[in-house]
Amino acid sequence: HAEHELPEMAEPPEVVLANVGSSVDAATRTTLRAIGETYSAPVVLFHDDLPIDDQRLLARHCSTLLPIDTSPGVVSDEILRLQAAVAVDLRATVWGHDDAVPVLLSHGYRVSPVQSIADLAEAPYGAVIIGADASSDVMVDVTRLIRVTAAARQAPVVWQGPVGPAMELTAARLGATVVERFDDAAVTALTSSLRFAAAAADPSAIPADSTLGWSAARLLIDRTLIAAQRTNTPCAIAVIRLPVADPRRAGEVRDLLGREFRRGDVVGVRSDTDFVVALQGISHRVALDRMGGLIRRLGGDVQIGVADFPGGGRSAEDLVGAAGAAIARAREARGPSVVSTAWRPAEARAADVMVVDSDVVLGEMLAVALGDRGLGTHVETDGHDALEHLIASPDALPRVLMIDLDFGGADGRALLAALRPTGLLSHMKVLVMATRASENDIRMALDLGATDVMRKPFPVALMLHRIVHLLAE
Repeated sequence: HAEHELPEMAEPPEVVLANVGSSVDAATRTTLRAIGETYSAPVVLFHDDLPIDDQRLLARHCSTLLPIDTSPGVVSDEILRLQAAVAVDLRATVWGHDDAVPVLLSHGYRVSPVQSIADLAEAPYGAVIIGADASSDVMVDVTRLIRVTAAARQAPVVWQGPVGPAMELTAARLGATVVERFDDAAVTALTSSLRFAAAAADPSAIPADSTLGWSAARLLIDRTLIAAQRTNTPCAIAVIRLPVADPRRAGEVRDLLGREFRRGDVVGVRSDTDFVVALQGISHRVALDRMGGLIRRLGGDVQIGVADFPGGGRSAEDLVGAAGAAIARAREARGPSVVSTAWRPAEARAADVMVVDSDVVLGEMLAVALGDRGLGTHVETDGHDALEHLIASPDALPRVLMIDLDFGGADGRALLAALRPTGLLSHMKVLVMATRASENDIRMALDLGATDVMRKPFPVALMLHRIVHLLAE
């Protein structure tokens, strides 16, 4: 119970079981944080039909969240899986952060300091800590590299730096966490994450051939999409296509895919030329990065299309169809080997930047300034019109969407809130312009999917720099 103090234990627990009942109050949240800071052990939480929002909150504090009526056999299997992960080798790769080394060593970690991408490629990974002396760009680049490396994509990544909404949002999108100080509590939480990652990637739980026939794969993918909808987590579908049916080549691809993906991902064989992968908890952009690394191992005769849920469709068949159509467009236009559903040949692409602002003069000024940089611009002065345009043209979205938080029609907050459930925001960078917005307004915009915020008035040169930076990401 939340009101009870945590017990003194002669030996640390291997797994912590807790029942939170049918409500989550402040005392419960405090106790869960204390468990995470006290025990470096995976936590299994049981709940009694909690609302989805409370389940999302609890998911941050545990390794596994189960209904109270879960069968004993399932609970037993989960405990055994988590216990096996407790014996994980504690090791950490540290990028430019000497202060973390003695703390990690005192907790029994083996530490490998690195200073460059070349060093990182040779590192044993484990957990990865990126210190405060690294720039935010370096943190992002290193984490992206880790996430597309087969040996490390499950590695817990910790950034040390000022904890703020923008930094936390960026880290969360890449599966990293942010801490202000790397101390004993941070190491305890890191150890728990490392053990949970090891449990999730337990090779003994993965059959030698983890690919499925399409009927079974489609069922599992649809169930995965339902879970993603309930928990508001990302999900991406990739179609991997061979140019012609070749049994030997298809066997090679099937074997590689069976080894490549994590426990929990679904790999299905749809035809003699098409393979489908459902990536749970992976954003559209991270999925594209991973497919870029995969295609180098598959060879040049393969093409890959990536669709995200729900922007690309709401069922396995819809998503596979959207990804296949993207492959067909790229093949006809001699485009790249890995494409998203938003990809179009240059002559068919939408404007690079869409500006939504009721100030006509500002819109024209931005259009001229962006045009001088060779960027196509579409300007809308009404939020309702902008929403209708974006929803009506999901296959021709701008690369950057600039929104004023306060303007006529549907304001910026309402526009972001309306776009978020459509999945379209995952295909665009969103730059919010704010004049009178409070910190709470800005935090809300970031929570709704904004990528960056600029306060008005702003120098045109600064605006151009921000947009060019966003387009380059």
